[in-house]
Amino acid sequence: LLLLTLAGLAARLLWVAVEPSTFPVADETMWLTWGTTILPSPDVGFSPLRLRFVFHPPLYLYFLGVPFAAFGGLAAVKVAQSLAGALLVPALGLAGRRAFGETAGLAAAGAAAFYPELVWFASHFWAETLFTVLLWWALERLLAADAALSTRTAAVSGLLFGLAVLTRETVLYFVPLAAAWLAWRRPGGARRAAWLVAVSALVVVPWTVRNWVVFEAFVPVSTSGALNLWQGNTRLSRQQVYEEYWAVPGKIDKYWHARSRAAEAILERQPLWVL
Repeated sequence: LLLLTLAGLAARLLWVAVEPSTFPVADETMWLTWGTTILPSPDVGFSPLRLRFVFHPPLYLYFLGVPFAAFGGLAAVKVAQSLAGALLVPALGLAGRRAFGETAGLAAAGAAAFYPELVWFASHFWAETLFTVLLWWALERLLAADAALSTRTAAVSGLLFGLAVLTRETVLYFVPLAAAWLAWRRPGGARRAAWLVAVSALVVVPWTVRNWVVFEAFVPVSTSGALNLWQGNTRLSRQQVYEEYWAVPGKIDKYWHARSRAAEAILERQPLWVL
């Protein structure tokens, strides 16, 4: 597993070194603008209270901005992403071993080490590189907490889940399911589940408070969460959703509109929506 991890790191660093010249596309442009220009600027200075960023969760923004400001270029960010991406290898290896045995764990680790898209992400600027690592280590620690009957390990899983939420909000809605699974599995599981949820909340809530202070609105993580909930449940096309969404003025008003329309879409599709 250690050799596969090192091989995965080597593959990513090699790709960073040899990839032909390219340019940012789609969300990459947004991440780079906010993470390398706005976030470290004198007007913001990495302060979350001076940062007018709310559409996406914040963690990847800081993951970009800190090495860029410290070393003065995107090469440092790509190295950081290579290191982070390689950590997916042991996460999948250990999780696979716990769930399905040694052979499955090594096969999963090998896939993570060399899967082309996972290697490719190291030299591009998308939140998925950081998110997948945090998510799979959270799941691995969840399995470990259950196997060892460990409250401390459950708390570590909660910490990682919280950080994953601050990278991609979607996983916020999975945390209660993970806690329920942990509570149900073995004696004492309810206590471990409570620690998992509590630590996750302690990670996420400061950003929720920041959103309240800066935008004077209750936004648990980001406004994109409501938009995605709407898109995922409505019968409207993606283009129709975006046309209606962007016609609403103001970031918070857009968020409230999307949240309301998502609730309407879900209610309209009852009682079979859950299926």
